[in-house]
Amino acid sequence: MGGGSAGRSLQAVWDGEIGIGWDAAQRALATAIQHSTRTPVDFDELLVMSGDAFAAMSSDVYQDVTYLAGAIDVMTQASRAYGFSGQWRFPDSFEEALGEVGGEIDAGRPVPAGGAAQPYGCPPWGLVTGYCSQEPLFCFAGYPGGLRWMPVRGDCGRQDTGPWNGRVRGLLTQQGRFWFDRPLFILGPPTGPPTAPAQRRHALELARSAMQAGPHRIDYWGGVTYYFGLSALEHLSEDLRHIDATRLLDQPLPADAYDWYEFDEVISSCAQIVMRGRGAALRVFPRWAREDTHLAPLAQALGPLESSVQAAQAIYSAATPAWLWEQSPADIADPAWREDVADHFSRILDNDRTCARVITGVLDVRS
Repeated sequence: MGGGSAGRSLQAVWDGEIGIGWDAAQRALATAIQHSTRTPVDFDELLVMSGDAFAAMSSDVYQDVTYLAGAIDVMTQASRAYGFSGQWRFPDSFEEALGEVGGEIDAGRPVPAGGAAQPYGCPPWGLVTGYCSQEPLFCFAGYPGGLRWMPVRGDCGRQDTGPWNGRVRGLLTQQGRFWFDRPLFILGPPTGPPTAPAQRRHALELARSAMQAGPHRIDYWGGVTYYFGLSALEHLSEDLRHIDATRLLDQPLPADAYDWYEFDEVISSCAQIVMRGRGAALRVFPRWAREDTHLAPLAQALGPLESSVQAAQAIYSAATPAWLWEQSPADIADPAWREDVADHFSRILDNDRTCARVITGVLDVRS
């Protein structure tokens, strides 16, 4: 660990690129936990522990940022599963942020931060691995170019990329928004992980909550209703069969409508979440079933999980923008295309209902 009176930085922190995807914050968190505990973190298991392995989301107006919606605070849940108190911080000033970051760095713990590095915007997540007490500079891991010192966006006297704010996934139902000023996630002192049986039971409770979560509506951005879990899959499997996409795209929108009717983005991001999350459960559940006889019934979920991964892969290939796949753009106005995608979402819905029954059975036996 390097340091001095002007600041301090951590050494030997993983410095790959974290990026901007739906799970970017959790990837930053996994790296922070791994560095803090000096123990490898299985990212599949972290997704299961956080409840995100069974996430799905949609919105009534197919809003571009629907992927940020979440019924569970996945960062807090994941951190506590690994033995940390884990808390969000949204400091009012850089000086407050410096205090939060400095305390963690001095204790040897990197800090996941959203949208903090100049010249990048609000989407990326990275890790603060060092601080300077004399000017608004942090040492960041997780950005292109590797571990390096960069000015803090919006607090370094340059306004060309706007204030330091970041996209936070999973706090919508608690705080009613996606964008936050100076989002930091503080691991805090280790409290010790729960026992494996308690840890896994809580993860299954979160999975059930993620699947059974009800809709959430906001009255800004033109008014948007977000769907989660089974409700999201029901929405996609039914709505895609009947919508008149051409009419929706041509109609006047509310003055404050934000990123409405980005059909491909919502469809492909939900498919990616299912593909990655259910795939994580598919890889984690067999080990849990072997190690704990009470969890042996989880083996009944493996077939449905594999089926969901395959269905999500088919949707993702069909809906991902053409520039990534060198194919013709998906035609949301084509009834046959929509019917095919809806059938795949219906298959995932049926599989998730089966998984919910299996998980409920395990939880009921152990209650």
